[in-house]
Amino acid sequence: MTSPANPPPKPSKQIHTSTASPSSSTARATPPAYSRASKPNPSPSSPTTNTPAAAARHETRQGETLATIHQQEAQLEAPKTKRKASPHHIEIKDLPPEQRISQLRAGRKHFIDTIKLISYRSETALIHLARETLRRSDDARSFVRGLMQTTVNLRPDPRAGELRIELHGQANPIHDQVVTRMCEELNATEAH
Repeated sequence: MTSPANPPPKPSKQIHTSTASPSSSTARATPPAYSRASKPNPSPSSPTTNTPAAAARHETRQGETLATIHQQEAQLEAPKTKRKASPHHIEIKDLPPEQRISQLRAGRKHFIDTIKLISYRSETALIHLARETLRRSDDARSFVRGLMQTTVNLRPDPRAGELRIELHGQANPIHDQVVTRMCEELNATEAH
């Protein structure tokens, strides 16, 4: 989630970048061709002649090549200036509706935050119960998190108003003792 102070990057920036790329590669490829054409290309079979007609042809080729280079550089500058003129970031309100980030309503967010807070507090209470039985108190948090991800059998009893939760056996006996201690404590707790 981004704030208006730090909005997301503008999508059109990518379009400007891609339009500038092909021209720049062409413009970079042309100057070496210009420099190759400016060098004399003597062949062993024909002697080098410096006639006015050869010099005129050479100047015409060089002029055409130079004009092509200037034209490509001008074409390259237009997308660059357009890209530089576009803002780097836009505010969420300026995005089209299909690209906007959906936000949770305040009531939903408050409800989800309440559930998260209750979950964290109950996890912390279970960790304190596990630390009483485990030898190494550092293992309690990882044990409780692993316990929360194991499969269980839920057996509701509407007549008695109970929900029975059947846990499967743990990997070692000490963990079974911790689970037994937790279940005894939870059963002794009065529901409000």
